Amino acid sequence: MDVRTWFNRVWPARVHLIPMLRDNPDHAQVRVYGTHSDPAAPALTACDVVGREPGEEEAFFDFAIDFCQRHDIDVIMPSSRRRVGRRTARVSPAGDSARTLKSISTQSYL
Repeated sequence: MDVRTWFNRVWPARVHLIPMLRDNPDHAQVRVYGTHSDPAAPALTACDVVGREPGEEEAFFDFAIDFCQRHDIDVIMPSSRRRVGRRTARVSPAGDSARTLKSISTQSYL
């Protein structure tokens, strides 16, 4: 079973995490999804599946829910630039990322 992991707003400083995820002690297959507002972002080359995310904060929340549903994302590796983390990141059952995002107040930003 693949673990579908999504890096939003992939930055070069986070690319080093991808080989570490793939070389995990459980030998789980990791499929990496990466999105960025700049489709030419160099860090996207480390991802298995790439996409373009909206540049404006207001549109990102709906984009994130849709992206997780379409790709059945298991794990989100949020970018701090989208302000996901302390308030919104939490563990959810595999494949349940979209429901977790929907439960977050729309006043929060990802």
